[in-house]
Amino acid sequence: MRGRRRGAEERRKGRREAGCEARPLQVGQEKGTEGKTTIRQPGNHQRALRTATIISTFGGLLFGYDTGVINGALPYMQQDLGLTPLTEGLVASSLLFGAAFGALFGGRLADRNGRRGMIMVLAVVFLLGTLGCTFAPNTEVLIAARFILGLAVGGASVTVPVHLAEISPRDRRGRIVTQNELMIVTGQLLAFIFNAYVGNSFGESHGIWRWMLVIATLPAIALWIGMNVMPESPRWLASTPLKIRGLGMGASAFLLWIVNFLIGFGFPQLLAAIGISNTFFVFAVLGVGAITFAAKYVPETKDKSLEDLEHYFKNVAGSKAGAAAAKVP
Repeated sequence: MRGRRRGAEERRKGRREAGCEARPLQVGQEKGTEGKTTIRQPGNHQRALRTATIISTFGGLLFGYDTGVINGALPYMQQDLGLTPLTEGLVASSLLFGAAFGALFGGRLADRNGRRGMIMVLAVVFLLGTLGCTFAPNTEVLIAARFILGLAVGGASVTVPVHLAEISPRDRRGRIVTQNELMIVTGQLLAFIFNAYVGNSFGESHGIWRWMLVIATLPAIALWIGMNVMPESPRWLASTPLKIRGLGMGASAFLLWIVNFLIGFGFPQLLAAIGISNTFFVFAVLGVGAITFAAKYVPETKDKSLEDLEHYFKNVAGSKAGAAAAKVP
């Protein structure tokens, strides 16, 4: 009798280790395809996640509007402020230059003070930068205000995706984070639409470009009010191995914005030097190089938690890098 019981226990242990033994579903779980167990999230959690996503991505909307609105406002600025080709380039690119430093320092500050608090600070910077651009009396003040606005744009490009990634379930993280990209291009689209409407309707009015800029104060105020009622990122509250995440995101975004600034500032000179066909051929070659690099070195993140990815980069990728460095004479 005792031997049969011991044998049954050993068989059950073997089935558990092989993953073959059926286990009862817990509350909130259901059988998915191929026998996998998935977790059903309650409706109130889904609504809270949807609300947090919409409010947080107002930062992406501001990002898109402030980078897109300059295209329609610049011709009117030339008339009112007497811009030269040099000052025109500075007005257009000063936001990109500020965005590089906003991304670098914004990620570090988000690690230290939390994602929610950082987004609220960015909303205030968005508001102040927009008002500074709107009421700028001369070119110098406009360039300085655009730089300040760029700090908010760069900070949002880092903090909002990290915040969304940390509040998202692993199976929906990619879909939720890409909603921020959708809001960025939506902001650019709204900027073009509003520019076209104002330019065609009131194009003869003095200072019409100021109205194109000031509309961005509305989503900035909405972002600040909305984040007041949002909770802090649970992963930021729960753990400090994760402190380097914002800094790493900020460093990568810093390089992105610096290259963006250099391209925006140097594109006219490159175009004049080698022509439009050769210029875009250079961009195509760089694009192929980027695709090759991503395919070879960038790991897959689908269905992996942020903690799984951090473990990979700390241990697996770190040990590979150390082994490669040891082989170098």
